[in-house]
Amino acid sequence: MKPESINIPEPCSRRWGDMTATSNGRFCSHCQTEVVDFTSWSAVELQRFFASYKGSVCGRLLPQQLNRPLSIPYQPQSRLYRLTIAVGLSLLVPSHLFAQHRPPQVHQAHAGGSHSEKQKTGIYGKVTDQFGVRVPGAIVKVMSGGAVVITDTTNLDGKYALPRLKEGKYTIEVLCLRHETVQKHDVDIPKNNALELNVTVRLLHPEQPIGKIKVK
Repeated sequence: MKPESINIPEPCSRRWGDMTATSNGRFCSHCQTEVVDFTSWSAVELQRFFASYKGSVCGRLLPQQLNRPLSIPYQPQSRLYRLTIAVGLSLLVPSHLFAQHRPPQVHQAHAGGSHSEKQKTGIYGKVTDQFGVRVPGAIVKVMSGGAVVITDTTNLDGKYALPRLKEGKYTIEVLCLRHETVQKHDVDIPKNNALELNVTVRLLHPEQPIGKIKVK
């Protein structure tokens, strides 16, 4: 059966910040249990997890993840159907449109991408909250003279990476939902741009529900 919603009937009073970090979340020494951090999971990911997971689990979720319908995963069409649609669209679109100049795209770069930490190029780093928890989906802006030069979005590990910029001083702004916006002024970008810049953003409502999860 596919879970329809999840809730925490009796939230735990233990503080998330007092627990020991693990690969999946935190370890509660009082309950001797690992608390899984579900706050960055989508509704589809939660549905798939609880549809296949057997047994009880202790987790941390956002209030808006509780007591709400979980979305049903998209059901893709067959490969033949997608191929037919692709061919049909290619016949409808004039060929000269494909020769038009396309503006350069800024790709989200992360470990294993074109701007990984191992390459030590560009500007890269990690965005975490005051508890050391990664913050995915945060927008990292590089600004000069009040204008946005380039942006990137943190991946599921809270990491971002930007390509090389001209040497000089910039303002770095990090903004994301449920967190305070952070601005770092006069950030000196060196000529080789091998700059690691980790940013901490404060969670506005740190007391998120923690406890045994009940699936309906």
